[in-house]
Amino acid sequence: MAHGVGYFIEIEGEPSLYLCGDTLLTDQIRQFVALHQPEVSVVPAGGACLDIGSEIIMGVEEVIEFTQSVRGRLIARLLIPADGEAVDVRLATNSEQARG
Repeated sequence: MAHGVGYFIEIEGEPSLYLCGDTLLTDQIRQFVALHQPEVSVVPAGGACLDIGSEIIMGVEEVIEFTQSVRGRLIARLLIPADGEAVDVRLATNSEQARG
């Protein structure tokens, strides 16, 4: 994957929202987050892989790095395969990570 995917939504009077698609933490995403500092970010987590090749979504280390780079709230969607399908099993926020 050469670049990240996702949507950045700004509506007057509402928190800005970054919906990060299935992607790794690329330099383009790092630069985007540093520039825009979304108030809420939703990112994939779990490091899913295809049968061949490397990860196609952020793994643990990348989610931690993303968390440390953003001042706003982070929601990490943890996907765990079940019978060949990804299932959303938990939502975690950067405030929960801080509590450890």
